[in-house]
Amino acid sequence: MNRIARGILVTATVGGLSASAALALHNEPQTAKAVKVSVVTAYEPCTSPTLTTGTGDAACPAVRSDPVCGFKGGGHGLMYARTKSATGWAVKIVLLGLDQGCEGQTIHFYATLRSTTDDCGGTACTVDFPNVDLGSCTVKKGFCGLSTPVFANPALITKPGGVEMTDLVGKRGSLTSFRHGIVTRF
Repeated sequence: MNRIARGILVTATVGGLSASAALALHNEPQTAKAVKVSVVTAYEPCTSPTLTTGTGDAACPAVRSDPVCGFKGGGHGLMYARTKSATGWAVKIVLLGLDQGCEGQTIHFYATLRSTTDDCGGTACTVDFPNVDLGSCTVKKGFCGLSTPVFANPALITKPGGVEMTDLVGKRGSLTSFRHGIVTRF
């Protein structure tokens, strides 16, 4: 998981919590109904530093994870997920200002989720769900967008409890083109 994802680990409640939440076997906030994250061009991790930043941090040359498809200058992206009580989630993803190399390509989105629930025979438990399919879109005129009204797979996300979204990726074939993150501008 990239450093940005670890730094902005987002917890979303996906069950309709009510007075029964006080009796839960694990602690959750009273409400956490939505996740909203920016989407950025994905870069490879720095595993063998050969450069140094102006502040003295070890660094690597920037290498895009997908050398063909990413944002061009001025482009931006957003992913929004919202709980739909016991029926699952609604997800919307919009990417604007994509490189010409993305044109006509299908971008498929996946999330890595960690669900904590009391639905394990009266015991609190945590289950990891890698590569949960959020859907796909095909790039036209630098735009790619999808909106899924409700998805309820894996089934545990419809149970009262908390779900952490530890990663979001947009893939073009086997290449990771996009991840969730932030950009600093000066």
